[in-house]
Amino acid sequence: MRSTLTLIGSLLMLSFSGFSQEVPRKVIVEHFTNTRCSICGSRNPGFFNNFNSSNTGNMLHLAIHPSSPYSNCLLNNHDKAANDDRTKYYGVFGGTPRLVINGNPLSASANYNSSSIFTPYAGLTSPVNLKLYQQKFGTDSIRVRVVLETVAAHSLSAQNLYVVLAEDVVFYNAPNGENEHYNVMRRPLFGTTGMQVSVPATVGDSVVYTTTVSAHQDWDFSRIYALAILQNEGDKVVTQSEALDPSSNSNVTVGIRKLQTSNEYKVYPSPAVNNVRIQANTSGQTRYNLMSISGNRVMTGTFNTETVLNVSSLSNGVYFITLENDAETYTQKIIKVSY
Repeated sequence: MRSTLTLIGSLLMLSFSGFSQEVPRKVIVEHFTNTRCSICGSRNPGFFNNFNSSNTGNMLHLAIHPSSPYSNCLLNNHDKAANDDRTKYYGVFGGTPRLVINGNPLSASANYNSSSIFTPYAGLTSPVNLKLYQQKFGTDSIRVRVVLETVAAHSLSAQNLYVVLAEDVVFYNAPNGENEHYNVMRRPLFGTTGMQVSVPATVGDSVVYTTTVSAHQDWDFSRIYALAILQNEGDKVVTQSEALDPSSNSNVTVGIRKLQTSNEYKVYPSPAVNNVRIQANTSGQTRYNLMSISGNRVMTGTFNTETVLNVSSLSNGVYFITLENDAETYTQKIIKVSY
């Protein structure tokens, strides 16, 4: 009997340790910029090239447009309080561009072109799994559900949950020369700088927050998606972040820019400027088809473990790449841009 109980206890301990594991912590870059800022116009392209080349699928970006030093910025005026309050939350109000990575404000003089700015945040884990669900109703409203799930033991104190609706690309010929504006914050959902929440103490427990909001006439509703940042109330260090694809209109959890989830394929970056890399965690051959949004096939081919598609000659816009093997068909959206 003692041996049986010992075996059962060991199995329970193994089972518990298997399910009590931290998950990868995403890197969220909050980018404070302004459409009338000429310095932003000159520095942002280098930052985006750096961000896209460094992003292997675990990095998120959110653009916020404060009114200082230019109060007549079109994207700021869409919701001045929301843009300004988030900037003041980090104490970076008064100058653009500024980057805040995982809650840490970078110096205004930092080299935004250097991949080393992301190095301190690579490979980190979190005891919280952050899930987002969104459901769009026609063209005039969207319901967002946020789930905070404890996946490992922790000693987290009070947390701040910042949830927004963002627009993946806003096409606007700005005075500073930027014509495409990426991941623009459009509306905060639980306060202009977030709300205080508590993460459940017990592994496996979760808390849920839900809201429904109306669309705005200035938005391209098909490009609107939810993004969430969970961070410490005190030092503002990010505990976890997540975002959804704007085309997601169901209660299926997806990652940013993904139409589906896949354990076999990784496609990045998006937005893409010159190249799109595809990696396969599977044996055998995979066929790929890259289609324009109008349904025209622009590239096709096969590969085994990895391939790189040169998209530099393609027109800017939305494309869909489909990957097929004997076990799975996977489709992901790719946004082609030029900086």
